[in-house]
Amino acid sequence: MGSKLVARTIIICSLCILLILGVIFIANKTGILGGEGGGTSPNNEELLSMSSDQYVLNSGNNIALNGDVRAFMSDESFWDTEEIGEGLSDIIDTDAVNNELVRVKLSAISVDHDLRVQILDNQGKRVTGVSFYITIEDVGQFKDLDKDGVIYVGDMEPGDYAVSVDPLEGFLVASSRLNVHVKDALEYRTINDIALLMHMESEVDAENDIYNEPCGKSDTDSTEKITRFQNLVNTKTGIDVSSNNGEIEWKKVANDGIDFAMLRVGMRGYTSGNLIADQRFTDNIVKAQAAGIKVGIFFFSQAINEKEAVEEASLAINLSRSYDLDLPIYVQMQNIGGKGRADNLSVEERTRIATAFCRTVSNAGYRTGVSASASYIQNELDRNETGKYLTWLAEYRGETTYPGIYQMWQYTGNGVVDGITGAVHLNIGNLDNTYIDEYRSVKASESDIDRVKDPLDSDDEDDLQSEQNNEETISRYDEPEENEQNSNSNNETEDRIGWG
Repeated sequence: MGSKLVARTIIICSLCILLILGVIFIANKTGILGGEGGGTSPNNEELLSMSSDQYVLNSGNNIALNGDVRAFMSDESFWDTEEIGEGLSDIIDTDAVNNELVRVKLSAISVDHDLRVQILDNQGKRVTGVSFYITIEDVGQFKDLDKDGVIYVGDMEPGDYAVSVDPLEGFLVASSRLNVHVKDALEYRTINDIALLMHMESEVDAENDIYNEPCGKSDTDSTEKITRFQNLVNTKTGIDVSSNNGEIEWKKVANDGIDFAMLRVGMRGYTSGNLIADQRFTDNIVKAQAAGIKVGIFFFSQAINEKEAVEEASLAINLSRSYDLDLPIYVQMQNIGGKGRADNLSVEERTRIATAFCRTVSNAGYRTGVSASASYIQNELDRNETGKYLTWLAEYRGETTYPGIYQMWQYTGNGVVDGITGAVHLNIGNLDNTYIDEYRSVKASESDIDRVKDPLDSDDEDDLQSEQNNEETISRYDEPEENEQNSNSNNETEDRIGWG
């Protein structure tokens, strides 16, 4: 009996082993366990037709085709955005799949009954040279006619809109839409994402778009003083410079007796209207301050309306926000001999532009003013309005003939300073922002003196409070690392970026 039981046990075990081996063989044959057999498994189209939420793509989990966890990487149809679900397309790194595809996203800015939409690549740069179409829900389709990566839509009704970029061959476009809010009125408040509209000097036709002539040359005579003023009582000696002055040796400048410097932070193209960053601004401000020179900044304006003035002020603030400015932020205004886009504006229009710039800067907590020639200030602006802010006068004479008050005076465009190649603009200025009463042929009137007030104590208290209430948004740019999660979750901010 014992031997028969042993025999049966051996037979049963053998059959079990054969059964297990048979199952393994069949499984390998059908490809279930990653064998090379030609069994059936879901094809790419079947996988892609399934909703993206059926897959979990966390670390350690992958989609496997025919047992090969990397097989999908070689299948170009897998990346068809018409087929891939919204969630999956946002997770996958398309550059690893096809380097020829460019992933695009949208950003949008609204200033006043308008929307400026930009098409950006994965590095946040505008995609140019291509005519993209965008669709604004319930409004229509719009084309990037000049292929500059920016589509401007004006005269829009205030409210919330959904914007998407239409599919285009060679580009990877997600199916999600960007929700934007069109503002119902102009706010004299910093546009935090304005740098997205910025061009570098190397990107524009500098010869026909950047104006570098001194603004005081229209107010000059034979008494122009090209050397330094001596025995100054209340004022200091300064310069104003831009990329046009080339690389500057700031230690030599400081050793040559220069107390302050006004640095051009940017400009608007006088033909294109593009916002352009001065390519030497960062180098200049870092090295000037390291040399112990006090600095302020100016923006060369070619704005033709208040919206553009707010943009210019916003760019000046954003580019200089990382630095401690000792002196005000000025808007520089001048005519360009009939070829500038702002040359034919009226006094009222120019005044609104100047005050819009100053209100925006003032509401951000900076002192501000207008820089222009004596004749421009007297004939092209309403001094009852612009006189509320600081004045940086340009007049190339031994003594100024301007009857109003001013805090800085550019008295020549032909100065010489050690450390700077070529002619340089020389200035004197009261660094405490009080008015200059030296080297004047006409004394300032009491009414002009009374008109000036500290811009930080202006009538625009509501605007200033509004800007202070927006402090959380501004702090995103001061400390981007700490506030990254907050900025990504702040769906109420009008100036924001989202994947297209």
